[in-house]
Amino acid sequence: GFWADPFHTVIHHSTAKILLFFCASYGFTHMVFSLAYLLVDHSCDLRIESLLDAMYLSLEVGMTIGWGLPGSPYMKAKGARHGCYSGAVIIYLHTLMMHIQNAMLIGLVYCRVARGTSRASSLIFSQRAVVREIRGKFYLMFQVCESRKHQLVDAKIRCYALVSQAATQVGEGAVTHFENRPMRLLQPDDTLGSMLHLAVPNLVVHEIDAWSPLCPEAKMAPFPGRLCRASDASPTASGSCP
Repeated sequence: GFWADPFHTVIHHSTAKILLFFCASYGFTHMVFSLAYLLVDHSCDLRIESLLDAMYLSLEVGMTIGWGLPGSPYMKAKGARHGCYSGAVIIYLHTLMMHIQNAMLIGLVYCRVARGTSRASSLIFSQRAVVREIRGKFYLMFQVCESRKHQLVDAKIRCYALVSQAATQVGEGAVTHFENRPMRLLQPDDTLGSMLHLAVPNLVVHEIDAWSPLCPEAKMAPFPGRLCRASDASPTASGSCP
């Protein structure tokens, strides 16, 4: 739900919606505190005669414009020794609330501007992957490259296959089960971290062996089991992991 993780719920909305939300929240906060200022005791000498006067004061205090308070700067009537406690408490709560809202606005806008999803849009992938036979073995291949001149640092790649199982009849309907299976990579070598140098197009190669999710079921290694690569198996291991 929203309250379980409100930050990430809000951050995934568009920037326009976030700004609109904060405009509405700022206006709501100023309106609430303008009503509070309107109810402040007359001994505070704020000289508020209407809701508009209270709204002006709320904007001055909340946005730290600094035009100054009407009447006495210490919120006390002329000749009084002690000031007004209710006004001081409301101003304290108002400024504290505005600091919290300002911090949230800056944090959310920064996260939206510097989010990684926008940076990832500069990566270009092949429109189609190909299956190529080389020396009797089949390989899935595609390319990836960076379109900007400023390259990503420590770029890595992982590949997964979404495998659907045969539909099973449950009551009056059918249920199809999906599994997300990893795909071992030969290039870049996943045992070395699958590092990419995106200044030039990179060829990504996955061998369709017995442990590949793309392998025909009749030749597939038992699942679940250790995920291996045929290129890592010794010649005498009969296709098993080294």
